[in-house]
Amino acid sequence: MSKSNKFFHTVNNLYIKENLKIFILLKMLYTKGNTFNFGRKPINKKWKIVPSRFIKFIRITRVIYNYYNKSSSDYIETADGENCHVGIKLRKGGYKLFDLKKNEVYTFYETVFSFNEQRNINVQIDDLNITPRIIESNQAKLLIVEEYINGTQLKRLNIDWHLSNEILINVFDTVLNYRKKKQVNYQDYILMLEDRNKNILNRKKFIQYKTSNICYMISDLLNQVKENYKKNVDVNTIDLYFTHGDLSEVNMLIDQNNKIYLIDWETMGFRTQFFDLLTLYYKTLEFADRPSHQKFKFELRNSMSKLSEKRGIKNKLNLIEIDLFFKLEFITLIIEELEIIEDSDIFKDRFEHLERWIVIFKEYSI
Repeated sequence: MSKSNKFFHTVNNLYIKENLKIFILLKMLYTKGNTFNFGRKPINKKWKIVPSRFIKFIRITRVIYNYYNKSSSDYIETADGENCHVGIKLRKGGYKLFDLKKNEVYTFYETVFSFNEQRNINVQIDDLNITPRIIESNQAKLLIVEEYINGTQLKRLNIDWHLSNEILINVFDTVLNYRKKKQVNYQDYILMLEDRNKNILNRKKFIQYKTSNICYMISDLLNQVKENYKKNVDVNTIDLYFTHGDLSEVNMLIDQNNKIYLIDWETMGFRTQFFDLLTLYYKTLEFADRPSHQKFKFELRNSMSKLSEKRGIKNKLNLIEIDLFFKLEFITLIIEELEIIEDSDIFKDRFEHLERWIVIFKEYSI
């Protein structure tokens, strides 16, 4: 019978393997624990004068104290993970174990379906150099082993990352160039968005009540886009590019060499070319102060200009075309957000946030 390994809960969904030597644990977490956000500074301005290294040490010490002084009934038990040090539970079931010596992450899935779903995603992006490298896939164990990136979430760095930052522009460009673009008929694309918008209205009563106003606002925006398109645009097709689909600060890890890695590719697919840029801006501002209309407009114009210049398409579209395509990207983003919202009060603020952004976009033009 194989030996059972237990990982006990400490804080913030972090599980520590039992019987680890404290000095080994301290060293591992301090040198290779950036992914677990130990070094981030609190929002409170009083803490900004405190060195990040000291904050990191205090947080790791708290984890170790909880581990050694508080028995927890919440733990991960597995026959695997003999050489792993820490673990986390996944929201969809299953768990991750981290071998901080070998720099490997072991993800154990709860079902064959979820394992195959992730493996298929990995196959599609296996040679994309801004994702963690896949080391092994084992269907018998429902296990995927990948490279451990000792990176910090962009959200946790407490620095001002503008969308026009050169490193981010290079990431956008890398993703867009990863697959050959597709062309779709413009009217078919609009019909697809209209159908998805109608399907959202047909959901449960709770969702229908909360989303109906937003769906009607989307319909108005779609009608506006269709009318302007007929008047000002000659082409009948739209170019769709490979995109991440859920690009946020949480899904971006930056290492000590300022290289950015993207994780959580479940929503990848073909969309219009500025979709990831818009998504990152939108989801970044969920955690920050809402911008003024002018600041929002300036930031997007600046970042779009730099990305277009990088891709050599600066003069291929006129401003009216860019404005229309950008509104389509925004409509697609709102629809995708509504499609994943669940029947729960947790999402109450999300509805208000979506409505505010639709109001901004109704007045928006490049």
